[in-house]
Amino acid sequence: GPFPNPQRANIDRKFPPETVLDLDASYVGKDGRVIRWTHHKSPRTVVVPDNNEPYGIWYAYTEFHCDRPRDVIIALGSDDRGTLKINGVDVWISSKQLKAWDIDEVWRRVHFNEGVNRVLYRVENGWQSIGFSLILRLEEP
Repeated sequence: GPFPNPQRANIDRKFPPETVLDLDASYVGKDGRVIRWTHHKSPRTVVVPDNNEPYGIWYAYTEFHCDRPRDVIIALGSDDRGTLKINGVDVWISSKQLKAWDIDEVWRRVHFNEGVNRVLYRVENGWQSIGFSLILRLEEP
């Protein structure tokens, strides 16, 4: 990101990463800038894009490998609107209200398949700050 979201007008619009995930692709983003997937390692629990700015939409992607099918507890939080898909299935869509990041805004039990699981996180920034997190609890109950 950022993809454009002037005055939150594109809050429900799907951008290319939601339809075809191509980590080598480049896109026309906010203000006509060329944007690409980049590696980002956050030093904190909350992930903040290096190029954060108001009225934009960002995507994060990762893969989670499992040695067997399993249910996992996850905690999610986003500032502002966030959505999370696992293997193409929506597992969380936050409200549209402007809100601060909270490390455990929501808890979910999700299913991961054996092998590669694809995780796509979309985060919208209305104004001021942006941040998001995804925490997995891997221990057996």
